[in-house]
Amino acid sequence: MLKRKNDEKIKRSGRQSWQMVVILGGAGALLTMIIGFFWLLTTDSQALQADFAYTTRCGIQFYDMDTETVVGQFPGDECLSIHQYDFSPDGTRVVYTNDMAQVTIADLSTGEQDIIPIDEASAVAWSPDGSRIAIWSYLYLPSGQTLVTYDVDSGEITDYGTFSVRYTSLSWSPNSQEVLFAIDHYDDVELVHYNLSTQELTQLTDDEHLNQYPVWTGTTALFSRLDATTIRDSLWRIHIATGEQEKLFDARTVQASVSPSGAYATLMMTNDDGYPAVYLLDLETLEQRQTTPHEPEPYVTRWLPTADYGTESN
Repeated sequence: MLKRKNDEKIKRSGRQSWQMVVILGGAGALLTMIIGFFWLLTTDSQALQADFAYTTRCGIQFYDMDTETVVGQFPGDECLSIHQYDFSPDGTRVVYTNDMAQVTIADLSTGEQDIIPIDEASAVAWSPDGSRIAIWSYLYLPSGQTLVTYDVDSGEITDYGTFSVRYTSLSWSPNSQEVLFAIDHYDDVELVHYNLSTQELTQLTDDEHLNQYPVWTGTTALFSRLDATTIRDSLWRIHIATGEQEKLFDARTVQASVSPSGAYATLMMTNDDGYPAVYLLDLETLEQRQTTPHEPEPYVTRWLPTADYGTESN
């Protein structure tokens, strides 16, 4: 039975934690100020009109599908290792975690950066209505990770308790009321969605496989499944309401991100030569093609909420 280990929702003030973060994280704050300065000097305004982005060993690359080129990068000429990230709904800001497990919000136009006072974050997701950021705060807990949300306007942090989570990913529902993630049962990994208002946890999958990296898109979700028998990855689609599943195709190391139009997905996959690359997938025809070179090596891909690729206006 799935059960949250902390039944009480605890609210904390982000502002009250700020002084301690400044004292303990002074070096990190100085680093983000420097990075923001270099980003302001070197950013290309075309990056804000890009379609999707992907991380490399030195930050975020912004990719334009019309020209099929990289049109900008964050943070400019500085090299910053970014682990997880997501964009604000208007595409003007990015929230990310770095090597020090800090959570930072950066303005992509001005370079201004703010550190969120969260301990040891491993994943972030910005809600579609722009009001909150969901965060996994792991704190090196052997029992799992703590789910918290950060109110973008007030700075208030809400703690929803600890969950048995190993494969850290978070995806918001379109109405910004629920989050989708994977619960670790040690011998399998199952998808769940969690209602932040009612604190109700609903299991979506129940099998012997490792179901990972879900992304909510409309009434369905895409996710990666590592088959327990064949030890092979594949991309699947699941209907949130009914639990009906369909296999889309076999692949290796699949992590998906869906375009705002819902017509396409970008996938971080390993190609036939054994190199990781970003692929574009047509979600209707299931045709796929590699879009980015394998150098520099890509990791996590995200569509910009403002991307118009695949829409009638494009």
